[in-house]
Amino acid sequence: LSIAAAERGGTVMSFSGFSDKMLEFVGAVLQEAAQFGEDETAARAAVENARERLLEAVRNSNVSDAYRQAFDSTRRALVKNAWTLAQAEHALARTSYARAASFWHRAVGGGGPGEGAGGRLRTECLFYGNFDASDAAALQAAVQKGLRGGKGAPAGEASTRDGSSSPLLLTEQVALAARAKVGLLPVGDSEVRRTNQNGDDANSGIEVHFALGHAARHLRDEARLVLLGSMIREPAFDQLRTKEQLGYA
Repeated sequence: LSIAAAERGGTVMSFSGFSDKMLEFVGAVLQEAAQFGEDETAARAAVENARERLLEAVRNSNVSDAYRQAFDSTRRALVKNAWTLAQAEHALARTSYARAASFWHRAVGGGGPGEGAGGRLRTECLFYGNFDASDAAALQAAVQKGLRGGKGAPAGEASTRDGSSSPLLLTEQVALAARAKVGLLPVGDSEVRRTNQNGDDANSGIEVHFALGHAARHLRDEARLVLLGSMIREPAFDQLRTKEQLGYA
């Protein structure tokens, strides 16, 4: 199980494991999430621990490894909905159990823990592996039921975009829609910004982003870019690190 923020808003929960255990796995995790706050003491401790951990990570970002700072800065500049470090620190400083619980109950629905009806939460499920349409429908129902703490009507029938009953696939249209959310830096613009420096680290990092524009928003171009990157990586590393001993690429 892995959980991460989604670039286009929301949260991505990824489950992987044995197909015959997947229904039980997904249901158990989501039912636990739906019951958030029923044990208020444990929930308060969990929220505070998570808040402190995230706040520490944000405050340490400017003194992390130079290459990581470069990568994170580029990601924040290119992707819409990305917070600045100052915004993230401000939001985390104001976070509390009461705010988290209120948000979760409004999202899932109902006025308290375990009451699920009419919430604002919407899910999008993508399935990979040895699933057919009936497997996907069962998992979709497990997601809805799990988020409602085991309550609520089952989800509707799963289908592909063309209405057939063949296995669900991550279509090229879905991938293109996700990439359409990515922002691009203005052409020709330059910005110089000085942030905190780590006086104990003599290393530096440079991140160069080559933007191919809208023409690159196609899976075959994406595949070619991955291939190009794979071809460049080894000779660049060999020349800059091994032979010239300048650093990593």
